[in-house]
Amino acid sequence: MKSFQDAYGMVDMEKRDLILSEDCAWFDRTPNSADAGLRQCLTSDGIPLVDKHWSGWGGETFKIVALTRQPVSLGEMQPLHDCLYPAAWGFAAAKLG
Repeated sequence: MKSFQDAYGMVDMEKRDLILSEDCAWFDRTPNSADAGLRQCLTSDGIPLVDKHWSGWGGETFKIVALTRQPVSLGEMQPLHDCLYPAAWGFAAAKLG
């Protein structure tokens, strides 16, 4: 399976920014698109600090408001135990068989 980047490309727009004391470089993530797209300002390790989605009907921008760099344990990345159960999301779980 191809990754998004392999399928659609990623073009360095040769523009840099400083956001929350982090350097980032702007990339066009959908360079061959004529009617919609995504542009991101990425840190050197690939963290998007700004997402700009646009289309013929408008667009929206998402910008980080806080960033903390620290070692993270596997337990911190796992969802809360309750989130794994359909009932926690308001779904009735059907029994199989």
